[in-house]
Amino acid sequence: ALRLGDGLAMLAFMDEPERDEQLFSARLACPHCGYSLQELEPRQFSFNNPAGACPECDGLGVQQFFDPSRVVAHPELSLAGGAVRGWDRRTAYYFQMIQSLATA
Repeated sequence: ALRLGDGLAMLAFMDEPERDEQLFSARLACPHCGYSLQELEPRQFSFNNPAGACPECDGLGVQQFFDPSRVVAHPELSLAGGAVRGWDRRTAYYFQMIQSLATA
C-alpha cells in the first residue's frame, strides 16, 4: 500500500465507520504538519555522539545547575559582609579576591 501510494497509506475501518481514518507515511515526515526526521543512523542512538545525545543533558543523564537562592545566603548583605557563605573575612583567599576585584 505504501509503495502504491507513493509512501502514504490511509487506513479506514470498514467495520467501524465512526472511527477516524489513520494516515501512515514512509517518508519520515508528518503529512499534516510537515515535521520531518533525518534518515535514521546508528550514531543517532549513541549517547557518546552529539547527534544522538539528549539536548537537555548532552547525553550524560544528569543536568548541572545552581540555585542562586542557595548560593547567596543573605542577599541583604554585601559580598564582603557575608552575602555568599564562605566569602567573608574568615576565608582570606576569597575575601582578598573580592578586594582585588573591587579595586580593579
